[in-house]
Amino acid sequence: MRNRRISATSDEEKPGRFVRDFVEIDELGSGEFGRAMIVRYKDPARGEDVFAVKKSKRFEGVKH
Repeated sequence: MRNRRISATSDEEKPGRFVRDFVEIDELGSGEFGRAMIVRYKDPARGEDVFAVKKSKRFEGVKH
């Protein structure tokens, strides 16, 4: 039997890593599946480097 990971859904979900760790600086572009953002870490100890990060839209399942 396979072990399946079941995520508990609740009204108070934890924020994702993007929200916890990064500050949005600008948007590079967007499309049907998400947006590309220029970001930097919130924590100055991690440096002042900037990164390009793709924020994918959440998949909601097949629409009928």
